[in-house]
Amino acid sequence: MSIPDQRYIKVQYAITLGALLFLAIITSLNMNPPIFDEVLFYRNMPLFREYGLSEKFLVEMYDQAPGPLYQIIHTFFAPITGFETPGIRLVNVFLFFLVIGLTFLILKHALKGLQHELLLALNLVAVPVVWQVAGMALTEMPAMFFATLSLLILGVLVQRQREVSMTTLGLALAGGVCLGAAILGRTPFLMMLPAAAVLVFNPLAERPQWQTVSVWVMLVYVASAVAICAPVFYIWKGLVPPHQAVISQGGLKLWHGVLAFAYAGIIVVLLVPQWFKMNKRIALGLLALTLVYIVCNLFWWRVEYMPLYYFLAGIFPAGFMKIYPYLSTVVLMVFATYFVVHVVYYVFQHRNDSYYLMIAATLVFTLTTCINIKHLFSSRYVAQASPFLILLIAEKDGFDRFKILRLLIGIGIGYVSLQTYANP
Repeated sequence: MSIPDQRYIKVQYAITLGALLFLAIITSLNMNPPIFDEVLFYRNMPLFREYGLSEKFLVEMYDQAPGPLYQIIHTFFAPITGFETPGIRLVNVFLFFLVIGLTFLILKHALKGLQHELLLALNLVAVPVVWQVAGMALTEMPAMFFATLSLLILGVLVQRQREVSMTTLGLALAGGVCLGAAILGRTPFLMMLPAAAVLVFNPLAERPQWQTVSVWVMLVYVASAVAICAPVFYIWKGLVPPHQAVISQGGLKLWHGVLAFAYAGIIVVLLVPQWFKMNKRIALGLLALTLVYIVCNLFWWRVEYMPLYYFLAGIFPAGFMKIYPYLSTVVLMVFATYFVVHVVYYVFQHRNDSYYLMIAATLVFTLTTCINIKHLFSSRYVAQASPFLILLIAEKDGFDRFKILRLLIGIGIGYVSLQTYANP
């Protein structure tokens, strides 16, 4: 990371902090009653108030695939919010601020060799897909908060290496409880459990590393996480409430996994394009890959995806719009492949850093869970993994004038996305 011009640093602080303030203001002024998916979670609150965190509540939850963390969090804040808008939306804004703070602490204390860690963490406000989950009363942000807090605690345990003491065991217990809460908010965070295995054994290191964190400490971490979420899954007889089980039926949707990795790649291009390697050979390889995907999609896969179709139809001629669904699909496939290849590259570069590998594994596993989404794909599935993505690309970030432009674009797209749903 080169030494940045201090003027650019100050401007980027002003833009990102201003964007956070702007998010808080527009959310506080949004007096609309619960809309979009907010309604689904809002309707289960009377049931929670009547029965609490009981078997009856867990079984009778309706139109809500995530677990009960949403109801628990909003019951906690109810004396302040009255469980009315805009208060319930401001809870997510507050939690978003905390997620940025936790990301900053991870960058500063658990990852090494970085500068301006707070500004790197503030990149989160320029991730367009985050605005919707931060500015509406949805389920992702509470889960993101607890998952990021759990990751920070693991970072502290890594610093203590193989120490086994009341302090490290207590931290492991707290970290596991946080992860269990995150899982009860969004089940994809289950993937932090297998990802954490690399802290016990890292087979990719030049000399395979055993116990970056003591196996006894990690057992406490895993056991406490499982103890929080397993009883709920047992009552559900699965990972979703009984009333939602029908939505989870059917085969895997590989295209949803492709979309998740493609969206992640596009976010990287927007925020830290220098994370991607590019030269003449790579450019030719991407061109060849594009041609291969075009042929495969025309003759075998026949996948069509049409983001912004009606908007673009008013700009481009009808002839172009006929091929647009195939073209956009191939572009996203290339982005997904390009992103995955670079994750593998950076994992190899950091193969001796078990904590970095755990972050990378969590990101990859979480995005991969999108193949199990049987209904419509949403960018919110990528948003919940955004802190891990920011941590992964932070070392290559820059602070020049072009970063200022990209921040403004990301914030602008995020604002438009939020307004599309929050003010229909």
